[in-house]
Amino acid sequence: MQDWITRHGWQRIGWLGVVCLIILSLIPSPALMLAGFDNSDKLYHAFAYASLMWWFAVGYRRHQWLTIAIGFAVLGLVIEGLQSLTPDRTASLADELADVCGILLGIFAATKTPTGFPPFRHAEYRPY
Repeated sequence: MQDWITRHGWQRIGWLGVVCLIILSLIPSPALMLAGFDNSDKLYHAFAYASLMWWFAVGYRRHQWLTIAIGFAVLGLVIEGLQSLTPDRTASLADELADVCGILLGIFAATKTPTGFPPFRHAEYRPY
């Protein structure tokens, strides 16, 4: 029973991260750009999607990773489309490319994450 609660709690936190990503992507753009780096928002995109992809990859079985990755890529496209409808945001293909790079980075990080982290992630839980 403890294993079920831990795994599902991890997954729920991941879904909360997705909700936060959507909200932060659609509210007026904060002035968080790095000084001297015009496209610093691309780093934010890559980091956000890498973090979420890693979080979901270690929380779900490996055979589900492709579906999750495609889902995040589609989410990025939908968010870009919605941003084009807001007065304070603009859609950008470069942002979507940064999202996809982040997704790939998250998958790579998940393959390097030790089997025992988080505690519910056992060897038999990650079928190859």
